[in-house]
Amino acid sequence: LGAQKFTLEQRVALHVFAGETGMIPFKKQVDLLAKMLASEPSDPSRFRDLVVQLIMGGGKTAVIATIFLYLAAKRKGQA
Repeated sequence: LGAQKFTLEQRVALHVFAGETGMIPFKKQVDLLAKMLASEPSDPSRFRDLVVQLIMGGGKTAVIATIFLYLAAKRKGQA
């Protein structure tokens, strides 16, 4: 699951998600999550602005949004 891009806590969350839902994120989804969770270089307390277009059935709601919102809420240093 792209272990080098995530902290230990984030990797555990990804594995728990996969185990509980039975859905293993695709590499493309994991790469997108890593980009979405990257901090803004000028202000590390903010996420980067990012626009991505995915086709229907690309896992936007069931996979990406679910994991992103959980990991974003757990991030240290947020306001």
